[in-house]
Amino acid sequence: MAPKKNPPKKPTPKKQHRRKNGNQFIETLQKILSSALINQDDFIITYETNLDDEDRKDIHVLTGKLISPCMLGTLKNRVDLQENEGSKHLTMDWE
Repeated sequence: MAPKKNPPKKPTPKKQHRRKNGNQFIETLQKILSSALINQDDFIITYETNLDDEDRKDIHVLTGKLISPCMLGTLKNRVDLQENEGSKHLTMDWE
């Protein structure tokens, strides 16, 4: 009897990478934010300039259980230290 072969692995899904379309991006961003709030997930949006191609700029949107209490404290402290450079921190009660 021949040994059983493992089924082929599915390829890892690629990250979504989309080009700019202002209105579509804003609508998608609103849906992702709403979903994150409903699911009590973290929501991170960050801006990246590609060092190899100065004309290329990316916006990354991440959701999920991402920030530990310790990491949140570190981020808040960093924002407070950079307040004179324009960093802002807003805290609100959420029910």
